[in-house]
Amino acid sequence: MTLNDNDRNTGPRPRAIDAESAARQTDGRAKGTSFTELLRAREISGFTWSEPRLDIRGWQVYSHDAQVVGSVESLFVDMRTRVVRYLGVALSDPDTNLPLGMVLVPVGAAARCGDRRAIALSALSTAQLAAAPRIRSRPITRADEDATLAAYGMATSRDVHASDLYTGPNFSEQRLFE
Repeated sequence: MTLNDNDRNTGPRPRAIDAESAARQTDGRAKGTSFTELLRAREISGFTWSEPRLDIRGWQVYSHDAQVVGSVESLFVDMRTRVVRYLGVALSDPDTNLPLGMVLVPVGAAARCGDRRAIALSALSTAQLAAAPRIRSRPITRADEDATLAAYGMATSRDVHASDLYTGPNFSEQRLFE
């Protein structure tokens, strides 16, 4: 399945780049700013993965307390490993009184809801999502990740070595894609 949404009508899109250029771009970012190796899937021209993975963008998202909180807007891919690390969830449901915007959700905190086109956040409540920082249309920084993980009560890069951040269950794709 191709994770390139250049053909989707989702508003302004960043310029698509190939994976090799993306890796060079993340290596050459401004010094002094701790950018991650994460890119939105739509920013990676020709990025594909094999079946049985589904493109879950656009699917409804439910919090741990069974509230519809929004939908999956983006998939954030680690360019070094080609693994999805976060979902970008666009908070939009007026019944939850959540501030609007997009938040990062670690991929391991999400699971498909059977055959439905829906995602359940097993351990994230509506209140935790409300407290999470909103993500802007720019590259994700380590500070963005740390602020998000702290809002969810998860270990940050200040708590574990940076190379170990993605090794735990919060970043396992198993419940979502397998």
